[in-house]
Amino acid sequence: MSAPKRTKKFSKKLLPLLTFAFSILVILAGLVLRYRADPIFQDYEPEKLVSEETSRPILISFPKESFSLSVLPTRIVEGNWELHDATANYLVSSRSPGTGGNVIIYGHNTKDVFGLLHRLKVSDPIIIKNNLDQEYSYAVSEITTVKPDQIEVLAPTDHEVLTLYTCTGFLDQKRLIIKALPTN
Repeated sequence: MSAPKRTKKFSKKLLPLLTFAFSILVILAGLVLRYRADPIFQDYEPEKLVSEETSRPILISFPKESFSLSVLPTRIVEGNWELHDATANYLVSSRSPGTGGNVIIYGHNTKDVFGLLHRLKVSDPIIIKNNLDQEYSYAVSEITTVKPDQIEVLAPTDHEVLTLYTCTGFLDQKRLIIKALPTN
């Protein structure tokens, strides 16, 4: 008679634990699907260049943070944005530094990539070096947090602006946008 009581008692403890574990799995699956369905990665392609540009960013530096990071070119392929895990990503269909327009560089919100963006302040310097060994200086002009579907921050501009972005917020549900204007 005592065995059925233990089974019943065990079941009462196990059921909430299994329910909790299942809930966590559903939440994680939802986040993965949301990331893949994120409009910022599927529905928007910034301005296309009229001609093939030879210059592209290869290094981004944050002098106040004493931090530099390599930059690799990325493209939008079938509506999905390519993403390198350990570097910054330059969207080749955006403008190149020094050519006017919106220069878009993005990366993961990790310590070794763009986790430091959260510490930047207005007027902090950012340096971009391109593959032709030219440097471009920018100063942070605007810091905002937006929802993933607020893609107007990636729209073409009639003046040069550097747009950096990464994920932020609880479970990376928002986007941190850093806008910087040329200083030279």
